[in-house]
Amino acid sequence: MNKVILIGNVTKDIEAKATQSGKNYCSFTLALNRGKDKADFAPCIAWDKASELITKYVSKGDKLAVEGRYTTDNYTNKEGKNITRTYVTVERTEFLSKSKKASDEQQVDQQKTADIKKELDKPAEEAKDPFADFGNNSNVDDDFLE
Repeated sequence: MNKVILIGNVTKDIEAKATQSGKNYCSFTLALNRGKDKADFAPCIAWDKASELITKYVSKGDKLAVEGRYTTDNYTNKEGKNITRTYVTVERTEFLSKSKKASDEQQVDQQKTADIKKELDKPAEEAKDPFADFGNNSNVDDDFLE
C-alpha cells in the first residue's frame, strides 16, 4: 500500500502551471512540524481540479492536510545528468486554516451581492408599451385567435 497523509504549512504562494500537453498542475512544499524548532519539508504536486482549488484558495502559511501517494521519478536533465525526484502526488486535500485568498474573495462576493441587492431594491420605472413606436393601436378580438 502506498498512502501518505500529511498536515503542514505551505511554504510559499502557489502558482498554477501546465504541462507541455496542457494538463494543469501546481507544486508546493509543506513544512511539517517535527518538534521544537525542527521541521521537515515535503514537496507535493497536485493535478487537475485539486490543483485549481489549491491555487485558488491556499496562500503561504496556510495549514493544509494532504492525502496522496509517495512518488519517485527518474529523468535526465538538459545537461545529461540523471535526476531522481521524490514527492507526494496529492489525491485529496483539506483546508485547515482560513486563507487570506478565500477571505478576500468572500469580501468581493459580499460586495457584489450588496451591489446586486441595491440594484434590485431600486424602484422600478414605469412600464413602457413596447409597441408604442409602431403607430396606431390594433385591436385583436377573440375570433382572430381561433
